Amino acid sequence: MKADRTLTPHWHTGCSLERAPDRHGHVLLFRPGGMIRLDDDAARVGELIDGRHTVEQIIEILHTRFPNLPETGTDVDDFIRRASQKHWIDLH
Repeated sequence: MKADRTLTPHWHTGCSLERAPDRHGHVLLFRPGGMIRLDDDAARVGELIDGRHTVEQIIEILHTRFPNLPETGTDVDDFIRRASQKHWIDLH
């Protein structure tokens, strides 16, 4: 399912993207006391969630950085949908 690409995601209060404690990859920290390791694709999306970029802009940035990944739009849509459902992000 395609996300509304005109919306701007930002991390929900209590959620943040951090470098993994072992310095290999990224984790999403959420309070109270939760942590999930993100794969590289999800971390790339997460690094661009800053409350300024729309979903469409995130897709464009990633497509520019990684032009050989044709599924970028679908991957971003999937992450945004999942993160919103789990209340990791808010969309405005």
